[in-house]
Amino acid sequence: MDEILRKIGRNVLLLQQLEQILKWTVPRLTVSGNTSVDIKRNFEKREIQCLSGHCG
Repeated sequence: MDEILRKIGRNVLLLQQLEQILKWTVPRLTVSGNTSVDIKRNFEKREIQCLSGHCG
């Protein structure tokens, strides 16, 4: 029983450390990339390619 509690405690500690890292990291992230219009256009383009048998 002590071994189980020790392993659970270790996992809880690791999860808490991960949470602290994420809380520090997330506000400092910069997000860049395609707009939703670009994503939709790319999706439609691939869908048309697949319908014509040229997936990939």
